[in-house]
Amino acid sequence: MAEFKIKDGVLVKYSGAGGEVVVPDGVIAIGERAFEQNEKITSVTLPDGVTSVGKQAFSGCSKLKTIILPDSVEEIGMFAFWGCHALEEVTLPKKLGKIEYGTFDSCWALRSIAIPDGVTEIGGSAFEFCWKLSSVVFPPSLIQILSSAFSNCKALTQIELPERVTEVGAYAFFGCESLSKFIAHAPSLKIDDTAFTWDKRISNVDVPISAIGAIPKEKLHCLTVRGDGKIAARAFADSSVSVLVLDGEIEIGEAAFSGCKYLESVMLSPKIKVIGAQAFSRCSKLADVTLPNALETLGSMAFSGCEKLTAVVIPDTVKSLGRWVFSGCKNLTSVVLPVGLTAVPFGLFQGCCKLAAVDLPKTVRVIEEAAFSGCQALTAVDIPEFVTTIEKYAFSGCCALTFVSLPQGVTSIEFGLFQGCCKLAFLTIPDGVKNIGGKAFEKTAVERIVIPAAVKTISCTAFAECSSLREVEFEERNGWYITSSCSKKRIDMDVSNPERNAAHLLGFDTSGVDVFYYCFWHRA
Repeated sequence: MAEFKIKDGVLVKYSGAGGEVVVPDGVIAIGERAFEQNEKITSVTLPDGVTSVGKQAFSGCSKLKTIILPDSVEEIGMFAFWGCHALEEVTLPKKLGKIEYGTFDSCWALRSIAIPDGVTEIGGSAFEFCWKLSSVVFPPSLIQILSSAFSNCKALTQIELPERVTEVGAYAFFGCESLSKFIAHAPSLKIDDTAFTWDKRISNVDVPISAIGAIPKEKLHCLTVRGDGKIAARAFADSSVSVLVLDGEIEIGEAAFSGCKYLESVMLSPKIKVIGAQAFSRCSKLADVTLPNALETLGSMAFSGCEKLTAVVIPDTVKSLGRWVFSGCKNLTSVVLPVGLTAVPFGLFQGCCKLAAVDLPKTVRVIEEAAFSGCQALTAVDIPEFVTTIEKYAFSGCCALTFVSLPQGVTSIEFGLFQGCCKLAFLTIPDGVKNIGGKAFEKTAVERIVIPAAVKTISCTAFAECSSLREVEFEERNGWYITSSCSKKRIDMDVSNPERNAAHLLGFDTSGVDVFYYCFWHRA
């Protein structure tokens, strides 16, 4: 027994030949540095009754492969097994409450570890440089993982944290270059922004919303975010995420997922109320999305440029609908607008070139600028009877549009309203219209049109390049005159001849010279 120096039940020093060491019964503690730098021992068995292993007790035992710790052990000191390069496995005792700083630091051969239930904290650098560590089982009792705890565990492929964990410290998983999956069940978890530094293979993440700021985005593929809160502006913009699940009352911030060109699947919680501006803009592979029934705000350009999006139903709960929300959705063919909608926003469906039909709610009063501009497949529009305002370019470039019925409440045909609607041949101007804006009917197929008696002005180029226009009849023939855009000179016009009127509105005089092209029409 001379190889063991024991004092008051504490093994103070081992000086034996090494190899397989069995510590004698009666020992209740392994003292600090008791086996430090012993390069001969290969295994150690501690007897039942040992309650503590001191600081650096086995540090530097580079050939130690196995250590048997009895369940009586309640405490293992800092750096206790630091530098045990050959240590392949260890079963931690059930009464352990904490893994101290650096306990298994630089145990290069350690392949797996199961943290016993009861452990609440994993100390800083506890498993740092455990290069072959590929599996860690965390207990339900765990609350904290401190700085650099698993730093440079290069073989670690996945982490699943239990629901009581509240903190993951700085550089906790730094340099875990094989880590691909990270799951955290805790409802409230704070992860330091540096926790995953240089972990560029993380592709599958399931975390509470409180932890998303620390998630690496370079290889992110599947992302699940849980809980209530806000995803910050541009949080995952231009990332490689392809599958997204948002579970909770989550506010999606401005451009949060903008430019995610691999995003194909999105599952939104029914509790989501706000989708911010540009939230999913330029997600070019996104083909389908179900908007939440609780949605209240759909921000400007929220889905603009989602070229594969084919159908969308905007729930009736939406109170705020932004501009250009679906602009550039080139494959959008089916749309359901919310009941109670009063205004079709600016550029809402601009450039949706396959949108062939849309049912406007009867509550609509305003169609804003460029709302349907460039909807090349749109063939007909039933505009609700109580619409009073249709802003400029609202239907410009709708080259398949053949028929539009304008409500009687409309008082102005705005600039470029039907510009480029090259198949629009039939149109009745409402009786209450007072003004017809420039390029309003440019390049349409209108053959005959009646100018109501209420019209006071017709801007230049209103009927420019309407090559099919043959007749224009003025209900009120008295008092018409024209002025040039570059001159205040007034020329009185005789509008009694429909064919001549058509030529004049196209810009030509009776000889075919375009002297009236830039002229404004007025009625005194």
